[in-house]
Amino acid sequence: MRYKPPFDTPAPYGNSVTYERKGVVSEVVIPLLNCLIFGVGITLALLIVQWGFFDIPPRPALAFAGGVGVLAASLATTWRFYKAIVWFAEEAARRDLDRDGWVGQPEDEPRIITVRAAPTSTIEDKREKLRQEMASFIRGCAVDTSMRRWEPHIGREKYIIFRQVLMDAGHAAWTNDDRRQGWELTTPAEDIIASFN
Repeated sequence: MRYKPPFDTPAPYGNSVTYERKGVVSEVVIPLLNCLIFGVGITLALLIVQWGFFDIPPRPALAFAGGVGVLAASLATTWRFYKAIVWFAEEAARRDLDRDGWVGQPEDEPRIITVRAAPTSTIEDKREKLRQEMASFIRGCAVDTSMRRWEPHIGREKYIIFRQVLMDAGHAAWTNDDRRQGWELTTPAEDIIASFN
């Protein structure tokens, strides 16, 4: 059975959050079967050891293995249902035995899980870093615009992008029709930087 939490909280990115109640089968029957199977496994293992290795007669071997198996299953059940047993004892005795502030099973309290979004300052930091790189590139291009100089520092891809941005904005142009002759700034570097800020 599905139910909403006791408070309406918009989920991030439009996803709805649902909670599923656990039933008797998953909470009681399956754990009990697990404990029983554990006890039977211990019993069979002890029987195999006693009959196979020590040649103990069947009746004493079965009595010993069965007793240990029952003990193991009981301990496993107690371990698995410890909280439920304590809550039952608290309700019977009307005392807080485990000192959790509740007599019996504690009431479910709504929990708020905070999801921390990626900080916007990271995006701003990246933009500022790109601005500084571009400004440094523009100042350097006042001296030398060759790819040979810039590629080791900023890489070929970024060099081509920066050059294209400057040309598209009208702040740079090819030296002549033969593009192998290079390009140059057509506006003073500080004016270009000011126009981009």
